[in-house]
Amino acid sequence: MVAPGYSIYRSQTNVGHSGACTYVGNEIIDEFVVAAFYVDVAGIDDIFLDISDKCGSTLTVGCIYRPRLCSHDRDMSELSASRNNLYVAGDFNLPVLQSPLEGGKTY
Repeated sequence: MVAPGYSIYRSQTNVGHSGACTYVGNEIIDEFVVAAFYVDVAGIDDIFLDISDKCGSTLTVGCIYRPRLCSHDRDMSELSASRNNLYVAGDFNLPVLQSPLEGGKTY
């Protein structure tokens, strides 16, 4: 999907789901250095961006997609230890969430 004024960074997958993506405003790309990278974990899609300013400060933003039936858990400790400013969002499909609206049913 194209969004005017934004560039898309995405991971590709071949395991039956669509991957992960992040949109970045073109005004950010014009002012900062944006470098994409991936963390290789079987069955989990991700895209991470290091966004650096001219002084060398870096913000790392990540997007993760973990399918519901995935048996792998992601260990972010190595990545978070190597980055001062790390923000991760996505669809984690964690099976440990409980819904108070459904009598405490665990997902």
